[in-house]
Amino acid sequence: ASPNCPQCGNPIPDNAPSGLCPACVLGRAATTANQTQPNPKSPPPSLEELAPHFSDLKILEMIGFGGMGVVYKARQPKLERLVALKILHVQDDDPSFEERFHREARVLARLDHPNIVTTYDVADAGHSAYIAMEFVAGVSLDSYLWDRVTLTTEEVVPIGLAIARAL
Repeated sequence: ASPNCPQCGNPIPDNAPSGLCPACVLGRAATTANQTQPNPKSPPPSLEELAPHFSDLKILEMIGFGGMGVVYKARQPKLERLVALKILHVQDDDPSFEERFHREARVLARLDHPNIVTTYDVADAGHSAYIAMEFVAGVSLDSYLWDRVTLTTEEVVPIGLAIARAL
């Protein structure tokens, strides 16, 4: 008799990692991936708010967010290419935050490897710093991992090798 999930009431399979309900874990991952307000103190700027600060780009959509910033998919019409535009979260309480962001951009700009995105630009726009980088279509590693309850050796080895090559 398998235990039932306290959230949905379904039986938790015996082989479920850490005794977690696979359906609820996947549901939480989908909810997290679809959030539109990554930082309650400072909601991400809307496409309309960003447009005046990026006259050379057409901002298309928000595609992700993390601890340092929000990432938007944008088109660079002059060069006919898509870019990922990472905009720094405003952090008034941590003056070193923006320096870390610029340091990340400088480090990324020096890297040249097929498994690492190319950095095109770093600058300030409005009240935020940004990095414009290569847009890579597809699913993030984080999303890919959340979509699976377990990974086989055949799935893990290529991912590990690609990461190791980049490092």
